[in-house]
Amino acid sequence: MYEIEAKVWVKSDTEWQALFNKIKKIAKFKKEEKKDDLSFGLINSNEALFRLRTINNKKHEITTKKKKIIDGVEQSKEESFLVDNKKTFITFTKKLGLTILLQKTKQSIVYVQKDLYIELNTIKNLGNFLEIETLCQDKQDVPLANAKILSIFTTLGFTKQDFEKKTYVQLFQENSTKQV
Repeated sequence: MYEIEAKVWVKSDTEWQALFNKIKKIAKFKKEEKKDDLSFGLINSNEALFRLRTINNKKHEITTKKKKIIDGVEQSKEESFLVDNKKTFITFTKKLGLTILLQKTKQSIVYVQKDLYIELNTIKNLGNFLEIETLCQDKQDVPLANAKILSIFTTLGFTKQDFEKKTYVQLFQENSTKQV
């Protein structure tokens, strides 16, 4: 499975509200959800190996991504599985010599337009983002997915130049060094 996504910062409350109004006109509301992410990596490393995501304090999913970012569009080959016991899994990772590199909480308002997910996300201690993503079964479908995502961003008033090219892990690392 391939996940194709791009994101932009939403800098002000006015821009947030305007986006909200535009999205409601082009897409259907799907859900609101809270995603608590723990990104794991090797001690003394800044590279995340996988993520443990807890959705709405209920479902625990491990995801690993082989990721590349091209012109601000993230293209990831994903593999995921569920775990029953989050606490036991974290203990297991520590015994393997892994550490938690990042804790992230994301509040999402999710809309759908055909096979695209349009999310207004508030990332605790980072800011507000508009993310658009889709999933592809085959690598050959990635260029079409990129075009669909760009089309929606264009409709909402953004260009490729507005895309945030850094991952959330990188943004948090930069943000924490600025606060020292």
